[in-house]
Amino acid sequence: MIDLNEVNEIYLYTGTTDFRYGIYGLSKIVLSQFSRESIKHNLYLFCSKSKKCMKILEFEENGVWMYYKKLDVGKYIYPDTGEMGTISKDDLKILLNGLDFVYRLEGKLNKKYDLF
Repeated sequence: MIDLNEVNEIYLYTGTTDFRYGIYGLSKIVLSQFSRESIKHNLYLFCSKSKKCMKILEFEENGVWMYYKKLDVGKYIYPDTGEMGTISKDDLKILLNGLDFVYRLEGKLNKKYDLF
């Protein structure tokens, strides 16, 4: 599992990503926007077209991790806008549980969903 204590930034690639891309294809997307030195200990999130699957890349000094999660029921509530942005560690936890972190960003998260 991801050690969030080691993570500096979490980048969310909004919209959908072709999930035929593996670790090399997704790494090329990240490296086209960031230098190799600045990507270490950051997470990069990608969502499938169906919004049922998510891939996360984590770069370390000597390699790259790729995490993959598919929801059994429901879909990820994932932004459709075309720009990349950062999210907090709390928002990542909410997103990975399949809950709507966008409401949290707007301060509208219902207490029954507040996991922290």
